Amino acid sequence: MTDNSNLAPLISSHLATHQNPVTHSLTGMRGALLLGKSTSELAPEILWLSAAALVLIPASLGFFSRVLGRGRREGTLSAY
Repeated sequence: MTDNSNLAPLISSHLATHQNPVTHSLTGMRGALLLGKSTSELAPEILWLSAAALVLIPASLGFFSRVLGRGRREGTLSAY
């Protein structure tokens, strides 16, 4: 795991670093490309990223839809 002892206390906290999808994707890529890990060894990262995608993609689409609707109502997106 990455040594994050030099980072600010909030950033270096266990929760902040391990909830970030970039951390899991980099760990998975490092394992696959540099360490030659198999798919079964990368399963925790793959499962975490899949779960994050199942939550974040619908949430981002819903947020975008709300913002687009607001822009249409206010007339700032009349071209759409």
